[in-house]
Amino acid sequence: MKELPIYALVKPPNRPNIAYRVEIAATPEARERGFQNRTYLEPHQGMVFLFPRDQYVSFWMRDTLIPLDIIFVDATGRVLRVVHSAAPRSDQNYTSLSPVRFVLELAGGTARRTGIVPGAMIELSGDLPTTVT
Repeated sequence: MKELPIYALVKPPNRPNIAYRVEIAATPEARERGFQNRTYLEPHQGMVFLFPRDQYVSFWMRDTLIPLDIIFVDATGRVLRVVHSAAPRSDQNYTSLSPVRFVLELAGGTARRTGIVPGAMIELSGDLPTTVT
């Protein structure tokens, strides 16, 4: 059976909605790997890091070669925090500051350019995993 694509529909306030085709990281190993060693992202490409419950999370960019926007989202789909253009190859920790259910990573500069701010809403659709560990 062919996998259906997964999308994150981002609804910034007072801006048009934008759909991003995303990869899913739903296991500890996939979340640790993330976008490591990638040299390029398509304009409407991203990755969603799913967590099994609401929790505080922290990200770093150690083996990531490109700047990324890190968008922390609660269980209702509300954006709580946006880190703009996190520096590649950095051990700096970027934390959620409050419990989140998922994190969306996009190419650096995307959030600022498209108006993704705290309070924006994000809906996931497609063939989402039934199990998140």
